[in-house]
Amino acid sequence: MGEFSVTDIKHYAYCPVIIYITHFLGVREEATEYMKYGSEIEAKDIVIAAVKMVKAKRILRSVEVSSRLGFSGVVDYLLVTRFNEYVPMEIKWSKIEDKARVDHVLQLAAYSIAIEETFNTVVKLALIHYVRGSGGVFVRVHVTQPLRDRVIGALNEMRRISGGDLKGVRVNRRRCISCNYRAYCPINPRA
Repeated sequence: MGEFSVTDIKHYAYCPVIIYITHFLGVREEATEYMKYGSEIEAKDIVIAAVKMVKAKRILRSVEVSSRLGFSGVVDYLLVTRFNEYVPMEIKWSKIEDKARVDHVLQLAAYSIAIEETFNTVVKLALIHYVRGSGGVFVRVHVTQPLRDRVIGALNEMRRISGGDLKGVRVNRRRCISCNYRAYCPINPRA
């Protein structure tokens, strides 16, 4: 296992202070109702639609992957196409606004890097399925080198922050209201 999880990378993209709270202070997140519900979603129809979309010949579920960059995780689904391309897919119990959430995109990019190393392949495409909304929405994430570089940059910052250094860390205060860690936040304790 790596020093970070892919979920840590997702949390960093949502708010870097979460890394300080979880890794420096040692606070762990309790499962919310959305998390519990999200793990119970009947995904059969979503997976069938994804298989048709990418013309997958094989479906792997809850695949453990890791990267030499120092992170690991378990991707919801890994679709393998008839051309032997690997397409990671995450199902999110949230609603899409105008585009995929940045934290979800970075999460899929991290999974893509780990899948490439684990399976000795190249990942070009990832899928996010947002469950809430009108029948659910698929978003295609094109896994580019700049996106991979963002994961590497995030990991470097995460290492610094997990050591207790919050210098220069900026937060989006609109997210504080619904943050599960706000009671522990040294930046915005009265959120």
